[in-house]
This record gives sequence, C-alpha cells and structure tokens, in this order.
Amino acid sequence: MLSGGSSTAVFYALTVFTSKTITNLSAYALTFTQTMVGIVLLAPFVDFALFNGLTTTNWLYILGTGFIHTGFVFYLFFDSVRELPTLIVSVLTFVDPVVAIALDVILLGFAPTIGQLFGIALIFGGIIYSLYNPPQRVKVLS
Repeated sequence: MLSGGSSTAVFYALTVFTSKTITNLSAYALTFTQTMVGIVLLAPFVDFALFNGLTTTNWLYILGTGFIHTGFVFYLFFDSVRELPTLIVSVLTFVDPVVAIALDVILLGFAPTIGQLFGIALIFGGIIYSLYNPPQRVKVLS
C-alpha cells in the first residue's frame, strides 16, 4: 500500500494527466468532475462528528474556502494546464508546498524544522535544474 506522500503524488499525477488528456470537456466540467471524484475518494476519511456545533460564520468560511480557494483555483488550473507545457506545469506544482510553508511562517509565525528547510532547498534545486536543463528532445529517424 502506498504511504500518504506517495499516494498524494500518484493521485496528483493522475489529476494532471487527465486534465491534459481530456480535451473534449470544458474547464468547468473538468473542474466539477475532478472535484466530485475527490469528494467520493476522500469522504470515507472525514470525521463528520467534528462538524457538530459549528456556527454560521464557520460554515461560511468553509464554503468560501471550498468554492473560492478550491473550486476557482481548480478551474484556473484546469483551464490553463492544457495550454502550458508539461515542464512548466510540473514546476508550478512543486512551488505549492514551498508557498504553503512560506505563508505559514509569515502569517502564523511557524518555525520550519531543519528537515523542512532541507526539503525547500531540494524543491528549489529541482526547479532550477528542471528549468535550466530541460529534457532533450529525441529525433526519431525514419
């Protein structure tokens, strides 16, 4: 069985793969489909008891996060991923965890561990390497 990090990578790769290969759906339809598949796959892991006693404000924040920060950003992703080269898409996806940690440090005062700092350095190293040493195209002789 895959670990949490490995399964995340596999599912994210499948998301990118399907968004680049399914071209007959609009970005709206693809966003809706991907979100529904995610809900079905993740629903068994949700502890619904934690939602008891939430206020109206809490629910508005949850809905705002779901529709704006997930739905709208997914739409932008699925709309643009078809037009961008795979190298750029992969580089942009590697920036996501680094931005999350940076915002955590700036907004919440989180102090990253040595392991996280090392991971950030590896991510930026991989991004720089990918951008400055792109894979070479192979010509097929016929």
